[in-house]
Amino acid sequence: MPKVPVDFSEVQDFEPLEKGEYACMIEEIIYVEPQSEDKYPYLNVTLTVTEDGEYQNRKLWKVWSLSPKALFRMKQDLENLGVDVDDLEIDYDEDTMKVMEPDLDGYPCMVAVSQRPYEGRMTNQVDTLTAIDSPRVGEKKGTEKKSPAAKKAAAKKGSGKKFR
Repeated sequence: MPKVPVDFSEVQDFEPLEKGEYACMIEEIIYVEPQSEDKYPYLNVTLTVTEDGEYQNRKLWKVWSLSPKALFRMKQDLENLGVDVDDLEIDYDEDTMKVMEPDLDGYPCMVAVSQRPYEGRMTNQVDTLTAIDSPRVGEKKGTEKKSPAAKKAAAKKGSGKKFR
């Protein structure tokens, strides 16, 4: 039987990001089928930290469950990003399972991150996603600069196009 050597000596262990807000980009969203009939499908959102600093290019993940009891989380994030959630339909590629609509690949956003224990070690938890130009704590609405995310959302909202 053939063997493949695996060298872990160069593998870097990552410490979780500190609690806070980080500028990120939505890398991709994958539709995941349930593993059993009593479970619900979910969307696995992959994010990349874009701000300069020690965490630049780090990956974060958020799960949006399609369970009726958990949909409020996805709805909150999508509304925060400027997505029209009325009559929303998820369109995905059946070969890659990649979500095509709503098309959020490359979308800049702010991500609120906390830490939680998981299997004996601290990991990151993505709490919320918001448009990059949303006011931060202590900031007055209207003082923020318009970001590409806000411009993209406004253009889609103004054109009457809904995500279906």
